[in-house]
Amino acid sequence: MSRRILYPVVGDSLGGSQLATLSLVRRLDASRYSPVLALERPGPVAERLTALGLPFVLLAPRPLPGEAPRPAQALARIARSLPASMALLRRQRIWAVHTGDLRMHLAWAPAAKLAGRRFVWHVHVNLRDNALWRGLAALADGVLVVSETARRTLPASVRERAALTPNPLEPMAPAARPDETRQRLARDLGLDPAQPWLCFAGNLTRQKRPEVFVAALAALGRPALGLVAGQDRDGLEPALRRQAAAAGIAGRLFLLGYRADLPALLAAADVVVAPGVNESFGRVPVEAMLAGTPVVAAASGGHLESVRDGETGLLAPPDEAGAFAAAIARLLDDNGLASRLALAGRRWAETRHDPARYAEACMRLYDEIAAREAGSSSER
Repeated sequence: MSRRILYPVVGDSLGGSQLATLSLVRRLDASRYSPVLALERPGPVAERLTALGLPFVLLAPRPLPGEAPRPAQALARIARSLPASMALLRRQRIWAVHTGDLRMHLAWAPAAKLAGRRFVWHVHVNLRDNALWRGLAALADGVLVVSETARRTLPASVRERAALTPNPLEPMAPAARPDETRQRLARDLGLDPAQPWLCFAGNLTRQKRPEVFVAALAALGRPALGLVAGQDRDGLEPALRRQAAAAGIAGRLFLLGYRADLPALLAAADVVVAPGVNESFGRVPVEAMLAGTPVVAAASGGHLESVRDGETGLLAPPDEAGAFAAAIARLLDDNGLASRLALAGRRWAETRHDPARYAEACMRLYDEIAAREAGSSSER
């Protein structure tokens, strides 16, 4: 009989960790493991699961410990949530709980251990050295980490044994008629298809450095359009508009907000620019590679693992808009270089971020936990 694994998800956002979970549950070997998806809240994850035809449990509303402003409040929320969480684990006959973001780590790790279940801690972000993470490390039966960059921030007790699992990204079929896609987007968004398109994709946060993208667009010194696709998480849009106006490029900057058709936008762009710093992974450069578009990224964090300068993309020093502009100009001026980097990047991304490979890595960890469990039982 297959072991049942609970994948709790908040549900109010659909980012890298949530997409990784959705990819994983569709590829589990049903003879070994059965997924149970539990959502704390309705929202984009529930909508995606419904569209995919995947069943899920929608939990009763409750305050989450990871959203508490103070540690004492977080502990109180953990205590209040334990009875319902443990009851669900027993009712669903769960063998292990696999969590992928901070709010779910805090909400479910204590419940899993108190109910006698296994706990898999999946780290998608860079951590700080504090008692919280050391405590979660002590509870974890297995640890997965999204990159070597993130591994270096793990508590020392689990750093070496954490299994590397680069995030899965679905392969993208090359556009049959890329010019038609570009023309359609140009028509829908009011863009000039004859000018180069530079694309920044990601939530507008200070870490993502959208202001560096705007400065690079201004420093480029030639006509080009800057397309910014992402939710304004930190309220940066007004400042970006002022920055563009001061630089005389207000008419060339397009703040598009969240785009459900982001893959098409990435594929239609001439260059994708990722100036963010200290990323644990950096999803956008890899998505650009899969879209067949050359990328310029900040030489920082997880970008250093995916963008090999001059091989799978170009790197620029963090926060140096002039260096970004120079790298962008190289790609716009040299079609051969742009095509070579795009092809090499796509091949690398399809291998390293293969969803089937990711699922096997996760199941290999589950197998190891089950084997340790069986060994412990036989020794009693």
